[in-house]
Order: sequence, then structure tokens, then C-alpha cells
Amino acid sequence: MSDMKQVIALAGLSLVLSGPMSSLAGAAEPYAGAAASDGTTPLPAVDGLNAKVSSFGGATDGQALYGGVGSVTLPLGFRYGLQIDAFVGGLDSRAQGDVSAIGTAAHLFWRDPARGLFGLYGQYVDFDAYSGVNTYVGAGEAALYPGSYTHLTLPTLLPVSRRTG
Repeated sequence: MSDMKQVIALAGLSLVLSGPMSSLAGAAEPYAGAAASDGTTPLPAVDGLNAKVSSFGGATDGQALYGGVGSVTLPLGFRYGLQIDAFVGGLDSRAQGDVSAIGTAAHLFWRDPARGLFGLYGQYVDFDAYSGVNTYVGAGEAALYPGSYTHLTLPTLLPVSRRTG
């Protein structure tokens, strides 16, 4: 049948690296053995240098979507952390041709694993579709951990600019 569409499922690969590398990232070691008032040992915001990378891709009817994502998180003391994210991707689009995007983001946060998280978030993304589009995001983020649930709030400000030519 000539009008049958060829479909290939999305495929991906992920790799997560973590371990007791906290001294390399400057974690505050004096708190590691400190006991909380209830007798339990408090947990740090980030337990060490962590990294993860993922890739994705797929195609349908001669059009493809592909890319990769990476993230590094490191402790900045016992209750503070920094996460840096990056991605690159592409899309074969009938309307726009080959479209690519590249972006980065950062999270600077205070976190107590028993109570919650508060932080600042910033993101920049560059798309080469529609003669070029840049997006900038700034946000505050908060998460509360009541019991076994997580409540996340992320109020954002999203200015978008468009390049011409």
C-alpha cells in the first residue's frame, strides 16, 4: 500500500553516575554524623556529585526526532546544591525543514529531604525554527514533602525573543 506510513518507535539510552564523591564537590563533612533532635541522622541536600545523560530518537513517515539531555548536580554545603542541565535536539519537520534546539538550565537550591526544597531556576533555549527563537525562563521553585507526597510549585516568568534573518 503506497499510503501506509512507516513508523519507528522512540528509542533511548540513559546513564546515571553517582557515588561518594562529595569531598570532590566540596560537601560539608562535619554534618555527616550529626544527629537530629529525634535521634535520626539528617540527610544532606545532595549526597555527592551526581551526573546523568540520556538520548532519545525516533521516526515516523520519513520525519525524525532525536537528541540528548545531560545533568550534573553537586553539593554546595550540607543544605545547598546546584544542578546544571543541558540538552541538544533536532526535528525533521515538513513545515520548517531541519530544526535544531540547544538549551541549558540551572537550579540553585536549599533542600532538607525531610521537609522540602526552595530555590531559583533559570533556563535559556535557542530554536532555529521561524527564523530563530530564544526563550529565557526565570523562576522560583518550592517543594514540600508532607509524608510520602511531594507538592511542587514553580511560578515562572517567560520572556521570549525572536531573532530575524
